[in-house]
Amino acid sequence: MTIDGGPATWEGGGSIDPSLLDGVSLDWVYCVDLFTRVGVPSTYNNTGVTDTGIVNGAPVHNAGKVAWLLGEYGVAGQGVQAQALQAAIWETIYDGTGPGGHTAALSSSAPQDLKDLKNSMLTALGNNSGVVSDFLWLSPAKTNSSIVYQGLVAHVWTPQTVPDGGLTLMLLGGALMGLEALRRRTRG
Repeated sequence: MTIDGGPATWEGGGSIDPSLLDGVSLDWVYCVDLFTRVGVPSTYNNTGVTDTGIVNGAPVHNAGKVAWLLGEYGVAGQGVQAQALQAAIWETIYDGTGPGGHTAALSSSAPQDLKDLKNSMLTALGNNSGVVSDFLWLSPAKTNSSIVYQGLVAHVWTPQTVPDGGLTLMLLGGALMGLEALRRRTRG
């Protein structure tokens, strides 16, 4: 990824698998914030969950577009489709008009198949918008901690009502191992 047109930085991509929310297995979990961290594996015993596209108290920029991408391409794992989807999500959120005016783009040094698939996803996205409430928008948190963790979006295929307040989110997968490298974001 490149942030704000800066040098290429390494970023992990794909779903954080396996993950549980109050003991219920999540089909997949993607990141919706480039600039904060969430540790994996870890338990977040006071996680906030909405179906409104809000994470960490703020609306996700272009949440409807992110929902459309997730509805069309959401998969578990670390394969090329999951990585391309993660890049498409970040590019949609960080399009220069959203949080902090930042831009995110897949680096020119990324593998060509990844770039091609991400580009085809964004072309198909166009002006489409999905149903934000079809997904769980997660604000991982720990009791008695003021640390703000990376906002996430997830899906469970079984019909559920979004519960209120302090849920336990367990992120068990190794998906974010490469994520730590991006945290060396460019400073202007």
